[in-house]
Amino acid sequence: MGAFGNKRVIVGSVAGPGSKNLGNRLIARSTLRLLGLDESTPSFSVFERISEARLEFINSHDYVVITGGTSLQDDPGHQACFDAQFGRIRIPRVCVAGSFYCEPGDRPSLRIARLFDTPVGARDPWTADYLGRHGIDCELVGCPTLLAEPEVGSWQDGEGAVLVSSSPELAVDLAPLLHGRPVRHLRHEAGDRGEDPGEAGAFDGASLVVTGRLHAALPAIGRGVRVRFFGPDRWRADLRPYGWGTVRYTLLRHLGIRLDGAPNRDYPGAAIRRLRSSFTSWLARAVSA
Repeated sequence: MGAFGNKRVIVGSVAGPGSKNLGNRLIARSTLRLLGLDESTPSFSVFERISEARLEFINSHDYVVITGGTSLQDDPGHQACFDAQFGRIRIPRVCVAGSFYCEPGDRPSLRIARLFDTPVGARDPWTADYLGRHGIDCELVGCPTLLAEPEVGSWQDGEGAVLVSSSPELAVDLAPLLHGRPVRHLRHEAGDRGEDPGEAGAFDGASLVVTGRLHAALPAIGRGVRVRFFGPDRWRADLRPYGWGTVRYTLLRHLGIRLDGAPNRDYPGAAIRRLRSSFTSWLARAVSA
């Protein structure tokens, strides 16, 4: 039985209608697994406004869980559910692995973070520090896509395919990274080529992931698949303005993962174990709040 026991839970999902990022499906599925919730758990889309009928349905449950991602960023048109109706939810509101998309010197609005009446689970160190400095109870928990898989403890070396994110396109010569291995592509937007990272088995058999996307890097690391991560300065020049904020990458730095595409010699097993422990203690506090 999961942390919520027999309580009735409804999920505000980043994978619902209105989602354009296919990695959101992986976030949502991984969150359910970590929380011990079935995929049939009732849900609604965070990208849609909460109608009166939906509000009544939400309030018929015991908890509402928001499946994280960049849900704390208070930008017009981003996640429409966080309006006055959200404030009328009477049951405990739980944010799992929430984060911002901004730059380190920015001071994003805290309006959405203050809508939650349980401690906020922060996905990355920058978010945890920013919330804490402004008096918002939180705990660094990492990302469900990193934590949902069984612990591996080391890099799982093999000769399988190299997974390459088809977006953003990298300004990098991939040939030296392949060593003759076949290439499979991961798609992150609807128009991209390749496999959906949210599909079961997308990372099976891979020996390396080459990406500029968190939701190719993090699930690969959680499975012990080696990662070569390229930050926005190594993307195609016309794509660099669309980096969605570099504070998100502080989770990779916390894990000791290079952002310049260099190899990562040491597996971050100890850091992942600490995040698992933090997630467990945070969840106990959130459910009992």
